Order: sequence, then structure tokens, then C-alpha cells
Amino acid sequence: MAPYSLDILTRLLIPSLLHGITDKVLYLDADIVCDEKINSFLALDLKGNVLAARTDNTPHNENKFGLKPNTYFNAGLLYIDINEWQEQDIYKKILKALEVNKNIFLPDQDALNIVLQGKVTYLPQNHHYHYFFDKPNHEIVTKKIFIHYLGCIKPWHGIFSETVPFNKYKANSPWKDYKHSWVSATSLQLRVYARYLFRQKKYISGFKYFFKYLKIKIAA
Repeated sequence: MAPYSLDILTRLLIPSLLHGITDKVLYLDADIVCDEKINSFLALDLKGNVLAARTDNTPHNENKFGLKPNTYFNAGLLYIDINEWQEQDIYKKILKALEVNKNIFLPDQDALNIVLQGKVTYLPQNHHYHYFFDKPNHEIVTKKIFIHYLGCIKPWHGIFSETVPFNKYKANSPWKDYKHSWVSATSLQLRVYARYLFRQKKYISGFKYFFKYLKIKIAA
């Protein structure tokens, strides 16, 4: 198997660690905020499937791995039936998928999709809402239970609208005074932010961050 980092494989061990302790587990990425009650998750019938997740609208991934249309899911939020996961030996199947598939880009997410084809209950958009910094209104959805801040620009970078739920919870947390520094920003983050500033017609700031991006790319 290719040398994948430990953090990539960690979430795949969660069902094994909790087997015999609980029947289900809700896994969330660190860039997700809960903004509504989760009663509907607790009452969700997985109908014999291994987990529930939301589709990711990436036809190129479905084509690449030979999956059915509209079935590739985002692994940032997984509601897992632990007993089904264990009985079907999903962890070992994922390791095998990582070993034999050479065109994997997102290791655990791609492997999960390959192994779990036909074994997923798909969630409504409001259960796992996808929020992108540079296109925040691409989905008109009410009563968002979990909001997932996708992409390389995150709300803790300090440039999101004050109205996003993340900032509401940050204001009531021990980190309310945290200020992000762009000193350690990646070239991708700088390029995305510069592009956003240009669209906002903030040209001076846009050029400032674009030149920072170029400086990193040239030095690489």
C-alpha cells in the first residue's frame, strides 16, 4: 500500500474502536459547525447500509472510479452503522482499495467511495450543507444542520462575512479574540483570496495578495 499519513487513516479506525460500545457514530471534519438540532440524524434509518453521507457533485470522480452517477459522496460527515462496518470488514477492503487503485487523489474519501458503492444512504443538502468561501450562495437551503466550510479558505482565516454561523459561535468561545495571520498562508490560499478580492473590485488588495502568491510560486 502507498505510504499514506496516519491522519488519513485515523477516521477509518473509529468504528473498530467503538465496536461493542455503541451502534452508530457520527464523524465530523474539524471545519464543520452544527447550527440546528441533530434529532433527525439520531432517528435516521440507514436501511441496512453501512453509512449515510451527502453526494459531492463531482462527475469526474464517478467517471474515474467507474461509479454510478450522483453517488460519489463527501467523507467530511459520515453517520456510520458500526455493526455493518465491522461485519462487512470495511477497513480491510479500504486498505485493499488504496493498494490496487493508483489514481486515487483523496485517499480515504476515494477509497470509501470505491468500497461502499451501493451501501450508502444519501443525506439531504440541509443535513450536510457545503459552504465555499468564493461561492457562498450556490445552494439555497434552510434549516442547515451541519455547515461544512469546504475549500482552502476557512472561516478562522478572518475574512468571511460576520453573518456566517462560525463567527457567531467563535464570538462566544475562548478564541473570540483570535486574529489570523496570513504570514504562513499557502500559495493556493493566496491565489484564491486574490481572485476573490478582484471580484469584489478591491484591486489594490487583490494585487497585493496576488504578488505574494507569485513570490511563493517563483521560490518553489
